[in-house]
Amino acid sequence: MPIEQAPENPYTAGFQKTPAQARHEARAKVFWGDSPVDVIKYLQMQSISYDEACIMVDEMYREREKVIRASGVRRIIVGITMVAVPIVTWIIFAMIGAASLTLMGIAAVIGLAGAWFCLKGTFMLLSPHTETGDVADQ
Repeated sequence: MPIEQAPENPYTAGFQKTPAQARHEARAKVFWGDSPVDVIKYLQMQSISYDEACIMVDEMYREREKVIRASGVRRIIVGITMVAVPIVTWIIFAMIGAASLTLMGIAAVIGLAGAWFCLKGTFMLLSPHTETGDVADQ
């Protein structure tokens, strides 16, 4: 005698995801910058226990912090390169014995932008949990 399954609830049938799909979407929510509480609630709506959801979200936030730190290191490297532009420009002008105020001003602006990149990258490296928003925007 076959066992009858209860009919699906038409109000929740379209919202329930497989555990793998729910995990994938929760990871996307974490990387988009949703709060841990919201992601845990989402996982609980997908029939994942509170304890398991907390563990999953904690792992996902650790992964997000790694990505933010890596982005911070890239910003620091780009910033150092940009900070070197006015120094190299000054050395070149000193070697040729002439200087262009316009070119030196452009180089100085590039150097200031590089300093901002270094500062922002340092904050991302040392304190990744303070970064908000989508990781892709970093």
